[in-house]
Amino acid sequence: MELFPALTACLAEVYATGNPALVLEPGVVEEARHLAGSRDADPGIDPVGARHVLGWFHWFRYQALPQGRCQEALDQARSYFLEYFVYEGTKQLPEELRVELAMKATLSAYEHQRRTLAAPDPLSVEVGVRLWTRIAEALAEYGDMQALCLMGLSTMLQVRCRLTGDLEDLDEAIRASREAVALCRESGDDKGPVAGALSTLSTALRDRFGLAGALGDLEGAVEFAKQTVRSAVRDPENMPGYLSNLGTVLTIRFERTGAPADLDEAIQVDRLAVETTSEGHPDRAARLSNLSFALQRRYTSTADPRDLDEAIASSRQAVAATDPHHRDWTTRLAVLGSGLRRRYERTAGARDGDEAIQIAERVAQATGERQPDSASRLHELGVSLVARYRNTRDLADVVRASEAFAAAVDAENAPASARIQSAGIAAGLIEPLDTSRAAALLEQAVRLLPEVTPRRLLRSDKQYALSDFTGLAGDAAALALSDTATSPEQRGRRALSLLESGRTVLLSQMLDNRGSLADLHPDLAARFTALRDRLDRDDASDLSSDSASGGLQKSEDRVALARELAAVLGEIRSRKGFESFGLPPSLPELLPEAARGPVVSFSVSSYRSDALLLTADGVQVLPLPGLEPESLNARVGAFHAALVATTDPEQDRGIAQAVLAETLEWLWDTVAEPVLNALGYGSAPENGADWPHIWWAPGGLLGLLPLHAAGRHTEDGVRHRRSVMDRVISSYTPTVRALRHAREREAAVPSVPSSLIVAMPTTPGLPGGGRLAHVPAEVETLRTLLPNPLVLDQPTRARVLDQLPRHTIAHFACHGANDPADPSRSRLILHDHQAAPLTVAALAPIDLNHARLAYLSACDTALSTAAGLLDEAIHLTSAFQLAGYAHVVGTLWAIDDEIAVEIAEDFYAGIHDEPTGGLDFGSAARALHHATRTQRDLYPRTPSLWAAHVHAGA
Repeated sequence: MELFPALTACLAEVYATGNPALVLEPGVVEEARHLAGSRDADPGIDPVGARHVLGWFHWFRYQALPQGRCQEALDQARSYFLEYFVYEGTKQLPEELRVELAMKATLSAYEHQRRTLAAPDPLSVEVGVRLWTRIAEALAEYGDMQALCLMGLSTMLQVRCRLTGDLEDLDEAIRASREAVALCRESGDDKGPVAGALSTLSTALRDRFGLAGALGDLEGAVEFAKQTVRSAVRDPENMPGYLSNLGTVLTIRFERTGAPADLDEAIQVDRLAVETTSEGHPDRAARLSNLSFALQRRYTSTADPRDLDEAIASSRQAVAATDPHHRDWTTRLAVLGSGLRRRYERTAGARDGDEAIQIAERVAQATGERQPDSASRLHELGVSLVARYRNTRDLADVVRASEAFAAAVDAENAPASARIQSAGIAAGLIEPLDTSRAAALLEQAVRLLPEVTPRRLLRSDKQYALSDFTGLAGDAAALALSDTATSPEQRGRRALSLLESGRTVLLSQMLDNRGSLADLHPDLAARFTALRDRLDRDDASDLSSDSASGGLQKSEDRVALARELAAVLGEIRSRKGFESFGLPPSLPELLPEAARGPVVSFSVSSYRSDALLLTADGVQVLPLPGLEPESLNARVGAFHAALVATTDPEQDRGIAQAVLAETLEWLWDTVAEPVLNALGYGSAPENGADWPHIWWAPGGLLGLLPLHAAGRHTEDGVRHRRSVMDRVISSYTPTVRALRHAREREAAVPSVPSSLIVAMPTTPGLPGGGRLAHVPAEVETLRTLLPNPLVLDQPTRARVLDQLPRHTIAHFACHGANDPADPSRSRLILHDHQAAPLTVAALAPIDLNHARLAYLSACDTALSTAAGLLDEAIHLTSAFQLAGYAHVVGTLWAIDDEIAVEIAEDFYAGIHDEPTGGLDFGSAARALHHATRTQRDLYPRTPSLWAAHVHAGA
């Protein structure tokens, strides 16, 4: 050190010469004494560096002094080096002391951890993480000790994540805990330390589930909590804590899956944990609070007031036994507040309501704005205030509630799902007074949606995460259109941008990662494609069969793969010309898609309903006052009930067809005619004139009705019926972005045309063999109409997936099935459908460069009825679009196989190009339009026969 030149020069010479006796020189000894006395008092001295210097001074003295006089020097060296180790680790320390110092440092680490867990702050947590990291590194060859250190490290990383919301901390905590479990088991001790390691792993997985939402993490948390209890059978001291942890993860799993057995077991083990914990035990409060948490969840399911009363009593005991400075005090107080709020909602007891609000305010104030819990605690305050407003009608509570919800939206480190939920409620409260602010809140929520579905999650987890937010995009667009602070053109563009961002989130994420890699270095392109495809394959296996499950290991694999993919994406975007690769297109990039014809998107909301007409001139807003969510919901329900009735011999099929026709007339009056008139399509094209072409992007509930078939089809004596089919050609697209993707694929260099025909005249496992009597005739017709046809005999999923990349056309003549609970399990029913169904999810990894047309002559292939995922357009038609087919023909409901043959024959004849003798794929929409219109003219009073077929894509 510069302030002590003799000392530092001496140490340098000892290093160089290997002569420790040099430190015995009087001048050197005097400077060392001076440094020891002033190291903490003199601001000019680095105290950590001083410890390092003094440690080496005494270490060399120990080596230089004779036997019998060196022990004191050794003790001093150990003391200084230990202090230095705590701050800096094992670097530049005597090799002989590293393990010993690390062992001694564990005592400091445990004491520091004890103090930090009671009242954590960022600095103390950071010190704890670094200290355990150093100790674990130093003890790498000492399995038992390293396992304990890794458990300590995992615990501190978990605490740091609770302060910051950084998922990488939990990823590392889980890695450390896994290693600790493995080390404990390698030592042959499967009872003692391993229980602690398993418990630490369980809590880390539980916390990661809370932030990211991977069900595999939660399943792992439950399994490891159960293993903990089994491993601790001879550890009565810690068993109550392990039981309480098990109760917590079981309660959380009940919230995710709704299995009542989980909740009953949770309450049983929570009660046992409390009963086996003595009065006055420092952890009794935590176990009482966990019991209250479980009881409240059961109350929300069963409405048994006894559960709620017991929950509140348990919470009161927990809060009373907790020091207000303890790290979990706010958590336990929050549990009490939520219980009181629930009882207030049931009984309207003013005392409960007031106390719930007081507690919620206190908890929100005590929670740092950057903590992940801040949004949920502000949300609880808002909910409590709204509950009191419903009884008292005090508008002050509404104002305060809206402020609390809005603050929750701004909690940047909180989970995106919590922020989005608060945004929806805040907007509803604020909208009557400040539409601009309400619109801004919902726009913020829509922009957060991609954070709910990160690539690390499996497809099933992403779908679950999105299921709470159906309709959000429509509400956001509606408020944006009502925000008069901007011009009408700006409002229309903003609304369209919100619909593009807030719908088909999963599809859009996959489309964004399928941009052209043609000009990218082959090695980098190959790395990106391999990682992307691996993640997509995991998504497929997650849902492609009934026996598949995500699993914890798959979750762990995806975490690593997603991190690696993000790094590769960053590398790609650093290359010239690829700066925006994998990013969603901007609205200006999408506007040119209207060059071929208008794209019509819809916003249906309780605030207002509109059509957004994207044309070459920009975005026009068309209000649709008759399109109310309640009436639309009723119409959709009646329409689909009537569809079922049309094939039920015990119901009046004539009445059912009349309901369908009436719905198409309502759809014309309310939606289609206003749109067509606004676009200038007030009459049918003149004979010989080109037909105008419209792309519909209905979204939500409106997507369950056939906009292309809206009209009055049974009017007699009218040359040009008032119907969409008699004025324009219709196509569908989930979003403008999806349409852009289809057109990019359409523009790809074509290959030699060939056709794959997948036909199932009979299907094993279906009633009556699933016989489709007209499929053989359809196949024979296709053989003559399609280029280079290959007909698969007894097609299986594997054979179909193998053949798809080899053909430009894929035609399926088989049964199809929509899964109303999980649209990613909707499937085409092939020969091995029971063991390996060809589902929407199974098609997700497919990325074809030269595909042109997929014709899905099967039931329900463009249908998705899962209420929570209506905005996602998850069905077989969109799956084939994602796979690369520029044109897809699908169906909105069950079709008649005889009519299906006739429509298919007319369709392929319609795309036949006479001059070249080939097929004109660009005529696909026109060909389907005329084929369907032919059937409509034959059976105008039977819409179920001809209105199901739709064209999607370019």
